[in-house]
Amino acid sequence: MAYTALYRKFRPQTFESVIGQEHIVRTLKNQMKTGRVSHAYLFCGTRGTGKTSTAKIFARAINCTNPTADGEPCNECAVCKDILAGRSVNVIEIDAASNNGVDNIREIREEVKYPPTQGKYKVYIIDEVHMLSAAAFNALLKTLEEPPAHVIFILATTDPQKVPATILSRVQRFDFRRITTETIAQTLMGYLKEEGQQATPEAVRYVAHLGDGSMRDSLSILDQCLAFFSGEEVTLEKVLDIMGAVDQTIFFEMTDALAKRDAKEAMLLVEQMMPVLPIVRCQSFEQAVEDAVVAEHGNRHTASIFSKDVDHMTRFARVIETTIYVKNSATKAGVGIGGEGHCTMTIAGPTGEGITCAKSFCRRRRCMLAEGGLRII
Repeated sequence: MAYTALYRKFRPQTFESVIGQEHIVRTLKNQMKTGRVSHAYLFCGTRGTGKTSTAKIFARAINCTNPTADGEPCNECAVCKDILAGRSVNVIEIDAASNNGVDNIREIREEVKYPPTQGKYKVYIIDEVHMLSAAAFNALLKTLEEPPAHVIFILATTDPQKVPATILSRVQRFDFRRITTETIAQTLMGYLKEEGQQATPEAVRYVAHLGDGSMRDSLSILDQCLAFFSGEEVTLEKVLDIMGAVDQTIFFEMTDALAKRDAKEAMLLVEQMMPVLPIVRCQSFEQAVEDAVVAEHGNRHTASIFSKDVDHMTRFARVIETTIYVKNSATKAGVGIGGEGHCTMTIAGPTGEGITCAKSFCRRRRCMLAEGGLRII
């Protein structure tokens, strides 16, 4: 049997297994219990937060012949099995990125006239709906406003601002949140136990952080690590190695050198970081800054996920809040860290080449990181 990727193997099959979206799950369940199911929904959120999975679970739940008292689909009846196998003609999943023309919407308008062959509802799941053309959106308007009683539309998108206001006013909007690092880490530990694989808590938390709120991204990274270190326990050092990242300790040592105006030590540390890909250096420093600020002004326990020395992190935070620049006059190379709402680390070589890494504490993303994350200076 062919290998199944972890993110496919552990795709949620019930509302209970949907991670980090309790506000949406509760609302959908209550609508089914009270018979207030809407004719159209819009699921918004970043990648890997469970939009399409939730849509499929909802489609099964409203058509299931033996739903549980809690509103979960049984996944055992003929209707649920057909939907799970992808052979049901009553649940139609459409990729709007490749079916974005007005002709595709016209086909839907013709199909909705016919009642479902199984179950109570015919469900249309339109993924990446923001990719539809203007003409296609216009063709969808009337059907979306007054569909037949047996039809439900579930629109999913990662870019809701591109959906016309005329569409937004005809649907119930649900915003899927980014999943927290701690929630992802706990879930990954459970999956590892099921798989019979070993990994340290620090490694799992770092993988969860790399997922950036996406369960799918985290599972893909974990899958890669398990494949590379087959049969071995996955440690933080191994994850750093495979992802080409650096240990945050080097940034703490860098700030100590900058605080002491020790140009020689600073440049030696720069030399250690140079083999790492520039974008990884940028991301690693960004995380170090974020953890340091949290350690100094917020939850010290949360900030210490990737560092055993929280006190060192608080010193790091104090240093980055002031402007420091160290320059080696012999080589004309320098390292600098700036404050004033942004944390900017500049590494410049003797001929002026280098990288600039920036991070906005307020997360408005108006820093250089938002403009590409990398700038040659």
